[in-house]
Amino acid sequence: MTCMLLGSSFGEKLTPFLVLKTSPSKIPAIRNENLELRHGFGKHLWKEIKRLQDDYTVQIYGNRTGWWNGGLSIAWLGYNFKYRSHPDHPVLLLWDDFSGH
Repeated sequence: MTCMLLGSSFGEKLTPFLVLKTSPSKIPAIRNENLELRHGFGKHLWKEIKRLQDDYTVQIYGNRTGWWNGGLSIAWLGYNFKYRSHPDHPVLLLWDDFSGH
């Protein structure tokens, strides 16, 4: 599992992003649907993942490796910065890509 955290200099802790290892569908159309609609999870597993997201204020994604990737970086940036209440206020984003393995 991989986790991406975001906090502010004011002590705010924003919604964590978790990446879990899951097997993608072997059917390309279903695989694409799962990525677009269910963060990479199938229909049945998504019901439980969605409940966990709602209950614990977390975003959960799945991919073959359980590791962070470029697509997740875009999703994370969009989730946290696309609808800011004050988009005209500058932001300093310090991105640490440390691997503890």
